[in-house]
Amino acid sequence: MSILTTLYRGEQQFDFPAVWRKALIGSVLLVMLSVGSFFVRGLNLGIEFEGGTSWEVFAPEASVADAREALSGTGAAAGKIQTVGGDSIRVRADIDDLEGVAEVTAALADLAEAELSDVSVTTVGPSWGDQITDKARNAL
Repeated sequence: MSILTTLYRGEQQFDFPAVWRKALIGSVLLVMLSVGSFFVRGLNLGIEFEGGTSWEVFAPEASVADAREALSGTGAAAGKIQTVGGDSIRVRADIDDLEGVAEVTAALADLAEAELSDVSVTTVGPSWGDQITDKARNAL
């Protein structure tokens, strides 16, 4: 019989009192490791909580290095640039003014050889992110 069958039927004998100390120590170590990771790495909050602007464009021929080079003259070059699904580029930066947003949009459209309307732009203000953060804290 398999182990799962014996567990299901209640035929498996396991001496829990003999291993409870080891299990407790292991559990406490895992919890401490989990809590410690928050202090070491911090939280990776999305644009909804931090505010800023996000652009996404279909560019199957472009890489992250190409996007960083195309955005070098804009304020988004220092932002977070990543590929999405292998054929799209997503850029996240802390640019709120309309001129900066338009400049990055034009640079990404040139990179992807696409129209300006093909670049998806999402802007979230920091006040909205602060409201959501406060509501999340209150929910906890």
